[in-house]
Amino acid sequence: MPPGSAKSTYASVLFPAWFLAQAPGLAVLGAAHTATLAERFSGRVQALVREHGPILGYGLAGEGRELWQTSTGGEYRAAGVGAGIAGFRADLGIIDDPLRSRGGREPDGPG
Repeated sequence: MPPGSAKSTYASVLFPAWFLAQAPGLAVLGAAHTATLAERFSGRVQALVREHGPILGYGLAGEGRELWQTSTGGEYRAAGVGAGIAGFRADLGIIDDPLRSRGGREPDGPG
């Protein structure tokens, strides 16, 4: 898909929120080329859960950007390239923007 087509919104924000609703108690690992970008995606998933928790069927039990838990026993871990994730067993791994763009800056906007 071309740049700006909302790939990150679908894959790194909407899908993890939906997955955690479908599979209570499972764990998601959201990875990107920097911890800052991975934690930005994590924060967007949290905002979605805060806003639509009753519809999703769960809420937040912890609100750290790097690691947080759901009210149904699920977990979300955000990690940048090179971060230590040993010991975190993920049921779903999402890798979004694993390489820095040629311009050297992180993508802006929603997608």
